[in-house]
Amino acid sequence: MKAVIFITATLTAAPALADPGHFSSAHGHAHWLAAGALALAAVIGGVALWRSRSARRSKKAERRA
Repeated sequence: MKAVIFITATLTAAPALADPGHFSSAHGHAHWLAAGALALAAVIGGVALWRSRSARRSKKAERRA
């Protein structure tokens, strides 16, 4: 049952995807703002991933000690 729900949710979800390929040809300020927002989102995601992994590692080190 879990597999059916997972597959259904995966196949029916419509992710919001941005196409950064046209930023160089567009001359509007909104496109540069969108590029900055994409970069900021990537940085925030990377920092969150890094912090969660480092917290997990420190918990493992505390358990071993």
